[in-house]
Order: sequence, then C-alpha cells, then structure tokens
Amino acid sequence: MINSITPIHIKRIFLLIALLSLYSTNFAQFLEKNTDSIGSKNAKSQKYADNSVLESGNWYKIGLKNTGIYKITYNDLVAMGINPQNINPKNIRIYGNGGGMLPEANSSFRFDDLHENAIFVSGEDDGTFDAKDYILFYGQSPNTWKYNSQTSRFEHSLNIYSDYTYYFITTDLGEGKRIESLPSSELPATETVTQFNDYAFHEQDNINVAKSGKIWLGETFDAITTYHFPFTFADIDPTSPVILTANVAAFSSVSSNFSISVNNVSSNKLYLSLDKVSDLYTMATGSFGTKAFLQPDLLLM
Repeated sequence: MINSITPIHIKRIFLLIALLSLYSTNFAQFLEKNTDSIGSKNAKSQKYADNSVLESGNWYKIGLKNTGIYKITYNDLVAMGINPQNINPKNIRIYGNGGGMLPEANSSFRFDDLHENAIFVSGEDDGTFDAKDYILFYGQSPNTWKYNSQTSRFEHSLNIYSDYTYYFITTDLGEGKRIESLPSSELPATETVTQFNDYAFHEQDNINVAKSGKIWLGETFDAITTYHFPFTFADIDPTSPVILTANVAAFSSVSSNFSISVNNVSSNKLYLSLDKVSDLYTMATGSFGTKAFLQPDLLLM
C-alpha cells in the first residue's frame, strides 16, 4: 500500500544574498591549524592505500549540483556507454566522497581514496538489468549547509573549486554495497511534524579584484545599480518569519550605501553602509559588510 503524502509547510526560511561574495582566510589561524606538519613529532601516522580503486576496470563519471536521491535508469546507463545486457546488476557499484571542499587543516579527516556508497538497485535479484530496472543513490551538492547553534541559523559554504560533485560507476569489482532494509517500527507515533526550515542562497564568483587568494565577488554595481534575485519555495507557511542575510563589498573613495527590499516594499528594507577606501592597499581588499534581519511576516511568495 502506498500512502499519500501530506504537504509539510515551511516554518522558517533562511536566505543569503551574497551580492559581492566574501572569502577571506586569517593567515595566522591557517598556520595554527597546520602546525602538525610532516616533520612534526605530533603528526599522526596515516596508512595509505596501495593503489587507487580507479587503477583498473571500466569507470563512468557523473557530476551533480544538488543534494538528493538520484535515479539512474536503463537508458541512462546506455547513454553513459554501458550495455546493461552485458552486466550483472549485483556488481554495480558507485563511489564518491560526498560534497563540499576538502578541509584545509592537515589533521582533519579525509578519505584516502574513493569511498564506496551504499545504493539500491531495483530488479537485481534476477541477475539481469532490464528496461524497468533502476538504481537509486544519495548524492551531495558541492556546496554545503551547516546549522550555527550560536546564531540559530543555517549557513552555507560555496565550493570555490568546483561547480559539481562527481561520482564514479563501475561493474568490474564484484558485488557492490547495498542499502540495508530495516523493518518498520510498530511503536505508536509520539510526534507529528508539520513544519520544517528551508533555505537558499544566491552567490556568484565573478570577480577577483586582487587577482589572488580566495576573495571572489559577485554582481558589479556601476552602470547597473539594481538587481533582482528571485527565490521560490513550495508550501510556505505565511505565519512564519524569514531571515535574510546580505554580504556586500565596496571599493570607493567615498562611503557606499546598499539597500535591499523584499517584493519592492519600502517598509521592508535592509540598509548597509560601508566605509570609504583610503589607499591602494585597502583598495585591493575593499570594505566589506554583512547584515541580517528577520521579517515578522513572510514576504516571499
């Protein structure tokens, strides 16, 4: 029996408009994080794989942008160059290390090689991959979201090195890892969820003023002084608040001002004022500002 799905309404939305995106690394903190160098007495030993899993066999690379469940069909395999009639579906494997950027600190965990993911393959028990069979796997975006318990907000991290997260498919290494089936709980429900938090961001890496480092900026406000950034959410709860955050930067010999309005309502504006830049050095780094405000009523529809 397939149950119908009751719509779940969004309780709170977290929006980030990075008009001029800001990435800066405190060099002193970076050095502190990386004191455990190769020659350090405190450096932890690391066991590395003898060779990469990609060393042999046939591999097929796929890229994705969003986090979610992905479905690979018979026709998708054919489009990749795989003949489904020549493979044992139990041998289908998918490898990938998830989304986000690699950590900068040497002491942080990272996979030494590609990590096999548990997947679901429909119709694999008969030993053939038929036209109606398919593969399901969980893929992650190159950009990540984390909840900040101090601000009670979700904050995103834009991957500054890649627009895609890549996963690799093979059928040459024997039976693959599968998602385990668990019995449904027979205990009565103790909580009913009818709302959840959702979030979205707009951030473009278009300009690097200093032509160095990780400080990339987005839209330029010169001849064009107004931009429109649409956000769309399904099943919005109109009684819940919206949190809007904006990051901006200015390179000017006079003070700069930004105003952000929602749905062109003048009473719902966010104002940011940035100091002037006084010399060539600060002109290369600019003046940056971040501000957030919470709307008592939902304004984005």
